[in-house]
Amino acid sequence: MKNLSENRQQILMLLVLAAAGSYFYGYNTGAITFIVIGGIFELAFWCGLLAPNDQADDSASQKAEE
Repeated sequence: MKNLSENRQQILMLLVLAAAGSYFYGYNTGAITFIVIGGIFELAFWCGLLAPNDQADDSASQKAEE
């Protein structure tokens, strides 16, 4: 089973690829919907990238208790 940080990296990679694909398709076809969807994916990427890593915080607090 993969740990949280490996899953997080994969999810962030998928979000940035989805954003890029949506932007590309939207700009080529002029479909504003795909440009907006790309913006939503990009926003989700940045929120996930800048969010604190809960797993690192948990391991640091466990070491401090010992």
